[in-house]
Amino acid sequence: MAANSSGQGFQNKNRVAILAELDKEKRKLLMQNQSSTNHPGASIALSRPSLNKDFRDHAEQQHIAAQQKAALQWNDINKSVAHIIAMVF
Repeated sequence: MAANSSGQGFQNKNRVAILAELDKEKRKLLMQNQSSTNHPGASIALSRPSLNKDFRDHAEQQHIAAQQKAALQWNDINKSVAHIIAMVF
């Protein structure tokens, strides 16, 4: 009985370590996504209206692309987490 409870304690420690590592990776990817969606030049006003519109269109396209990338990465994270949890439990 004592061997069984110590084995369960070892499994629980492994699970906690794996979940902590997954959480760390998730936070790292979220920080990368936040920094990739920052566009410091997006607030610069341009003098000619056509250039201003082109600039806004380009900034909007970049923003949409960054959102799509973040959604794909988030999906990958969730798949990885589900797979690892299924393996551990």
